[in-house]
Amino acid sequence: MMEPDKTTLADRLKLIRESLGYSQKEMAAAVNASFAALQGYEAGRNIPGGKVFEYLACMGFNANWILTGEGEMKIGWQHTYLLTNEGRKPIVVHEPLLEAAILFVDIYEQLLDGTKFTPDRKAETIIKMCNKWSDDGTYVKGNTAIDILTKVGIKDAYDNLMAAMPPRESNPLH
Repeated sequence: MMEPDKTTLADRLKLIRESLGYSQKEMAAAVNASFAALQGYEAGRNIPGGKVFEYLACMGFNANWILTGEGEMKIGWQHTYLLTNEGRKPIVVHEPLLEAAILFVDIYEQLLDGTKFTPDRKAETIIKMCNKWSDDGTYVKGNTAIDILTKVGIKDAYDNLMAAMPPRESNPLH
């Protein structure tokens, strides 16, 4: 049986932040906490509420390790991202869903005869698609980006777009 590490909860929270390369301010935003609260967590003065642990678990961190030091820090199979928009609650997005939303926007731009979205509009559209597909059941854990595109009926558009593009050394979707 693996021995628990000797770090404190505060130490482990700091290790998580450092593993992500986040400043305290960025981490506070990522877990929907105030900067002062995050400083308190890392100093051992405060214990985070359940929502903070939920955000961390959704980001792929092992809740058991966070709380007790037992097990591995990360859960290897889970690749998630936390998307934030100014003034809005962060949303947790699994990698295939994010890939599908990015591809959807790219395909949509191609269908508009190459009209390009502004970066802000593109980001907003990607977040909206991730929210929509999570809420309406289009995305189910275990789906690939192609599964999602197939469900929304644009796989043919994707295939045509890929056939028209020069070959790449590696396609992250296959």
